Amino acid sequence: MRLAWLYLERYPLEQAISQVCGGIKVYAESLGAATKFHFTITDAIVRIMAARLQAQPSWQAFLDDNADLVVNAMAVIGQHYSKDLLGSEQARLSVIEPDLKAIN
Repeated sequence: MRLAWLYLERYPLEQAISQVCGGIKVYAESLGAATKFHFTITDAIVRIMAARLQAQPSWQAFLDDNADLVVNAMAVIGQHYSKDLLGSEQARLSVIEPDLKAIN
């Protein structure tokens, strides 16, 4: 999340997402864990962070005001995506739009 926050501070949303996804994917591959990287989950976390970032003056303030995301990011993502969709191979390999609630 810190990496995403830094990119969101420096780049427009789509570029930040591209940087975060690309970096994590390459890192996972370098560890021999390419199948552990999930595009939709990573994209969703960055988008949720971006939606919440505008009101946060610092990283610590973001952490303090977004404990739900820090403690259980998957529960937050689960408000937007069904388990079936997130569990699909298509969602792991590419970005899929939320099926429960838009991220804004």
